[in-house]
Amino acid sequence: MRGLAQAGDELALELFDFQARAMGLHIANLVLALDPEFVVIGGGLMDPESTTVAFRERYLEIVGATARPHLWPVQRERLSIQPSTLGELSQAIGAALAALYSGRRS
Repeated sequence: MRGLAQAGDELALELFDFQARAMGLHIANLVLALDPEFVVIGGGLMDPESTTVAFRERYLEIVGATARPHLWPVQRERLSIQPSTLGELSQAIGAALAALYSGRRS
């Protein structure tokens, strides 16, 4: 599907745009509840080996444009939505680091 979207297939692009809007709404809810300054989007959609720069930028632009109207003004200004640089392994690496550091608290 990513390949079709990156080749300009209208239906594939529409599906990813829909997904990006849903992600934007989800991020808005989380930002309102947790008030982070940064949100990192990872996985296959942000993998530099699987997606083009244009695809990633389009996706992130839609996510941000959907999330920001639902935020408080100060959150709109400071929120930074960034792509993960770890690609498809970002979740696994994050989980491993969380497990590693949670054991060090004792």
